[in-house]
Amino acid sequence: MNKILKAFLLYILFSSQLFANWSDLNTGIVDNLKGVRFWGTNGVVVGEKGFYYTQTGGNGPSSWNRFVITANYTDSLVYEQCSFSAIDSHTSNIAYICGQDTIANRSVIFSFNVNTLTYAIVFVGPVGSALNNIKFNTTGSLLFAVGDNGFVVRSNLSAYNIVSIGINNDLNSVSVNAGKVVIAGDGVMVNCTDNGSTLIPTVYNHPLVDIRSAYPVNSTSIYGVGSTFYKFTSGGGVYTSMSNYDPVILNGNDIFYSTSGFYIATNSGIYLTDFNATYAEFQVNSGNLKYNKIWFTSTSSTLGYAVGPNGLVVKTSQGGVPNKPYARILSSNINCKGDLSSLVAHPGSATNCNWVLNSLPISSTCGGLNYTFNTEGTYTLSYIVWNSSGIYDTVSKIIEVVLPPLTNITVDVNDSILCKKEAIVITLDTSQVGYVYSLNTAMQSNNLGACMGGNGSAILNSDSLDTGGSYFIKVTSTLSQCYKIITDSIDIVVEKTKANFHNSYINSNTTEINTIFDNSDDAQNYLWTFPVGSSPVSSSIQNPTVSFTIPGYNEIKLVVWSDNGCFDSIVKTGPFVYIEPQPEDTCWAFAVDGEDPPYVNYYSPGFLDINKVKTGYLISGRTYKDIFTSRLGLSYGRTETRGGVLCRYSSNGVLKWMIMNRDFTPTPVGSIESLVASCATDKDGNIYNRK
Repeated sequence: MNKILKAFLLYILFSSQLFANWSDLNTGIVDNLKGVRFWGTNGVVVGEKGFYYTQTGGNGPSSWNRFVITANYTDSLVYEQCSFSAIDSHTSNIAYICGQDTIANRSVIFSFNVNTLTYAIVFVGPVGSALNNIKFNTTGSLLFAVGDNGFVVRSNLSAYNIVSIGINNDLNSVSVNAGKVVIAGDGVMVNCTDNGSTLIPTVYNHPLVDIRSAYPVNSTSIYGVGSTFYKFTSGGGVYTSMSNYDPVILNGNDIFYSTSGFYIATNSGIYLTDFNATYAEFQVNSGNLKYNKIWFTSTSSTLGYAVGPNGLVVKTSQGGVPNKPYARILSSNINCKGDLSSLVAHPGSATNCNWVLNSLPISSTCGGLNYTFNTEGTYTLSYIVWNSSGIYDTVSKIIEVVLPPLTNITVDVNDSILCKKEAIVITLDTSQVGYVYSLNTAMQSNNLGACMGGNGSAILNSDSLDTGGSYFIKVTSTLSQCYKIITDSIDIVVEKTKANFHNSYINSNTTEINTIFDNSDDAQNYLWTFPVGSSPVSSSIQNPTVSFTIPGYNEIKLVVWSDNGCFDSIVKTGPFVYIEPQPEDTCWAFAVDGEDPPYVNYYSPGFLDINKVKTGYLISGRTYKDIFTSRLGLSYGRTETRGGVLCRYSSNGVLKWMIMNRDFTPTPVGSIESLVASCATDKDGNIYNRK
């Protein structure tokens, strides 16, 4: 190691004093302890073989006694047969302890008053039941306990009810906060609402998640621990894993929420996260010991206890600090020779930092810094952090600094005008070994095709492109994320040629001239094909006129293309062709079929005007979901929304055409309705709305 760096680390190690915080109470208890509660100098710990109490603070073996039952043989037998698993406190000096009578194979809950040394067996479950965890709500009025095979108990301390939550997973944890009861186990998270008599569960299955302990931060976020640290969102339905801690596997057994962050009891010490739980730091004075449970007297208190195997009980009055800072370098290898590079790191809870490049200090900032690499090559970047207690952490990263790629090269494209969705072939006249050439939009973050560079030209085959605009070639080093943009842009036009048309008439007799209106997109050329017997049978103009001679349905085909050769076609039904009724058969009655709107009080459909014109009748008004029937041929109408309507009928009741507008007002209250109130025509047949 470089002498400067070595001296620097020695200074950190020996320039300050470590302050022990977690202290071992040396209980002398021979048991695997599963929980702890204290009230001043009174305290209770629960082990697999029983529960143990102190009335003198718990420091030293002489301060602790194992509780025994002598006055009641039956209760004593149950107590001695029990394997206990968890504890929680109800009121001052009163604890509730759960477990299983291993001989009778039944779950049990004891209450125990450490001040008076009195007890009660308050619950005995059915055969085959076991309880693993117990918790009171914040007011202490409700108790919840969970165990194997989906077993859940809810109690108001006068009645104990078994609650079904519809699962058979083994349940390890129950917590209450923000109005939610959160139950967790291997492969499952259950977010429950208490309705006053039972639990209403929402079950989220997570087969790959081992949840040993969980805590609801608020109504939508839950944090949990197991082999890693889990953040659950959406009430428990979505989770992510946090890995920002040492060692790599957390092995968390319990989590306790504090205003300082989240305390985690693990198989190798106690950890404290920052409040947002983005990283977890080892509390060095907790040692590399296994802890089953951790508890503080309140979420804002620094007085806490943790328990583990072999009667382990440790205590802190200062929140367990100091922590070993967790340092990490966040920046990627974005380094081109001569460019200003952004070096970003996280110091954890450290108050002092040093950046070291190839064993030489370059900065003492605890945040990020900008640095220019003036020589290409391989660098070792180290980030060293320490706190006021002289506890340090260091992290290193290999940085590759490369020469910037060439950008003034010629780019050729096989086709810059595309039809709907096509790939392009890009030829780069010069490319370099060790660089990747990728096609991107102006955002420079979406790879739309890439190729490796070589000593000469390179071919880049793009993905299918469906959007026109300017595209760029991004050149990125394979060693670092040094990149440049080639100066030549690629301008792409994507034509979205789409064939469509509509008829001038819904129904047409054999003597009428129809205009067929083009509604195509990105089209400049047209080929119409009409049914046999039509006049004409084909046309190449945009909006042709045609008459039909064969009664019934008629199909029209339209092929369109752009001047650049982008084609599209469509076949649609044209107007229904009918033979005009004989003069003596002209009696007809106008009829509309449909349904009433759901907001009749605010919107009343109806026909406001029927106007006789030379070509028949104009009918106007407002509609909801109405179908206008035709005496002959096709009927037509509105099927989705309300609004105004104007249609024309022939004198003998054939629906000829219809126009509609929509009322876009989201609610009927106070809306201005779209309607066609009354129409008039002039001598040329033009129609006017007289609203």
